[in-house]
Amino acid sequence: MSNHNINAREHLLDQVKADKIDLLVQVGFPYVLKIKAGDRVCLRKRSRKVWASVIAVRTYHSFEEMLGHEAFKRIAPEMVGEGQLLMALTDFYAYHQEVRGVVVFEIKKEGSHESKDCPAG
Repeated sequence: MSNHNINAREHLLDQVKADKIDLLVQVGFPYVLKIKAGDRVCLRKRSRKVWASVIAVRTYHSFEEMLGHEAFKRIAPEMVGEGQLLMALTDFYAYHQEVRGVVVFEIKKEGSHESKDCPAG
């Protein structure tokens, strides 16, 4: 089991902390590809952080393929439909990032480690 950092937007931290989402979508940067099931991630933004256990990791070639397999409400419950989430993802990630592949982490928030510092790096 390894510990990893993921920089996250405030909105994402709030949703994970409130147990509103259990799927995180990332693109296949090298640090993302190192994260495996059984690892722990520290989602952070400035001094805020939320720890989560990684239950499963799934990879896809594109956001569209991912949305054909994953329930969008588990990723972004505030979105009206898959099309709105697809637009948000493609606005956030440039095409050259998406071509690295799409990684979905199924997570479970950890309550007991919120005060623990995130790994260096």
